[in-house]
Amino acid sequence: MFITLGCISSQKSTMLKINKSEYVDILYNISEITSQKPKVTFYLKNNTGSTFIIDPFGFWGNTFIYENQNLIMPYKFGLKGFYERFSDKWCERDLIILKPHELRKMDFFNTNYKDTALYHFKRDKKYYEIVKSVHNKETVFYLGCQAYIKNLESKGYKILEDSINVKMPLYPDITNL
Repeated sequence: MFITLGCISSQKSTMLKINKSEYVDILYNISEITSQKPKVTFYLKNNTGSTFIIDPFGFWGNTFIYENQNLIMPYKFGLKGFYERFSDKWCERDLIILKPHELRKMDFFNTNYKDTALYHFKRDKKYYEIVKSVHNKETVFYLGCQAYIKNLESKGYKILEDSINVKMPLYPDITNL
């Protein structure tokens, strides 16, 4: 689903709903900016009267990068140390608490925490990625916060049970090429 928005200015943006949930929309927003790389932001939109717990590192799955129509392989995988939240302060800082009917702008949203691949990109090529990932109680608990989340659940908060299965444009930073 693509949604195109026009503003009073000449700038346009396109929003792509990238998740399957009816309760919360994860919208990938691409703003067209002339003579520069398009600005990409995400929006989280709660369509319900419930409060959701979303871990920005809680989507786990697979990502595939394509150059034009060809699958490309990473030249290496980045090393990622083990990240764990050691206290409720860390949980409070990291987790997204999306209130009923809230719309929240995110300058960054990790669609697949497991992906550590590094790619060579070229200026004259177009890229897109296919992401298949899930967010649920198991994936949220990987990085800690079990007691913190269980306390929130006792107050009626819900962990977002969702998946992403999308093909979306990719705008790599190629300014240094």
